[in-house]
Formats: sequence, C-alpha cells, structure tokens
Amino acid sequence: MSPGRAVAARLLLILAGPILLGVPSSGDVWSYKEGEHVMLTVEQPCEIVMAAGGLPGVYRLEQIHFHWKSEHTLRGRRWPLEMHMVHFDRQYLKLNEAVRHHQGLAVLAVLFYETEEPNKGLQTILDAIAKVSHTEKTPYKIPQAVSLEELVPDEKNRFYRYAGSLTTPNCDESVVWTVLTQPVPIGKDQVQQFHKVQTHNEPLRSNYRPLQKLDNRRIYLQHPSQESASNTKQHSWFITVLLLAMLSVTV
Repeated sequence: MSPGRAVAARLLLILAGPILLGVPSSGDVWSYKEGEHVMLTVEQPCEIVMAAGGLPGVYRLEQIHFHWKSEHTLRGRRWPLEMHMVHFDRQYLKLNEAVRHHQGLAVLAVLFYETEEPNKGLQTILDAIAKVSHTEKTPYKIPQAVSLEELVPDEKNRFYRYAGSLTTPNCDESVVWTVLTQPVPIGKDQVQQFHKVQTHNEPLRSNYRPLQKLDNRRIYLQHPSQESASNTKQHSWFITVLLLAMLSVTV
C-alpha cells in the first residue's frame, strides 16, 4: 500500500544512477472540475518520459495531480503539498491497460516546502483553477505557457524507491514509486489557495491518504557518493527535453 514513511531502519542503499526525466517547457492547459484533485492530464501519445534510475522500463507521462498535505512523510513530517507525476510503461497503449500489470505504472513524487515567494509554475495553474466553473465541467484554456521545470527539483539523483499502489481508488498494486528527497518551494499564500479549492460546493481542505503499513516492503534509498554525484554532473546525466504538450487541469 502507499503512501509510506521513510524509516532509516528499513532502508536499503542502492546505486542505480539518476532519474532521466523529459520535462516539457510549456504547453496549452485546459481546466475543468471533476473529483477531488487538481489534475493535469497529458494528451496522448505523449513523449514526455521517465526512465533510468533503476526503473524496469521507460514510462510515458499520463497525468499530474496534487495532494495537500503531502501523502508521504519525510524526516518525520508531512509537507504542505505533494505532486504526483503518473507514468505508464510505454509497452502498453494506455494507462488503463498498464495498471493491470506488475510495475505497469511509475509515479514520481515531489514534496513542497513553504516560502514567502510564490512558485511561478504553480501560480499559473492556480490562476486557472480560480476561473473554473464549480458547477459545470467546462474546459478553460490557460492563456500563458505552463512550465513544469519549476515544479521539479534540480536534484533527481537522490530518491526513495519502493513498490506500492495508487493512493486513490482502486488503489491498484502496480506502482513503482520514486520520491525525490529535495523539496520544491511553494509560497504560503499558494498553500492557502489549494485549501480553498472547491468541491461539492465547499472547500477541499485536504485530500491526502493516511499512512499505510509497510507490510514488510523494502524502501530503497538512492544516495550516491560525492564522487559519483560529481561525475554525474560532469557527464550531464540529466537531460531536459523541451516538448510541447497539450495538458488539462482538473479540480
């Protein structure tokens, strides 16, 4: 089950190399209300992928959504916001097919910490949410580009890895989880904006799942040595791919 907490006694050290993540610089975003999430869904076929870092395959981005507070705990605390980038193994045509297979999905989790300054990438999404009808599922096109580069940390070589499930129904046990250890900033006022998101005509104060039992699962920690990290940087292990994507945001 997911989410879990990072407990030092249960961690196993791995040296699998960094996550290779293709991140789009911009995209046309559509917004509409449905369910209890702020969600961006990517038009398929999408060439934004997640690979390497010990992953068993190459995974294509399907959607991005947010939870407040965080669903995972790190250093014994919940963080004000957590973003999930949901990918499916590209050997399958659709997420609905991949979810039925072992390790068919890969979710990249990013934690956020509060600052005084707003996160520009998040603000673009929040501005769109404020304009969404809460009674109709009417698409809304964001007039400016959305930069996902501002939503992921620079350091993708340090992360926790475990086998788990989706945190929303049907909670399918087919997910390879990667939780990045470096958090991303979010403005204090932006945190409050998430807490004011409307669902069923009332504010959605929180939408995180309680911590689940590990059930003898192993949590792996990717934490390379300084020498390894230096070599990684020198040889440009990380590649930022500029792609145009059609996205939709759901509240």
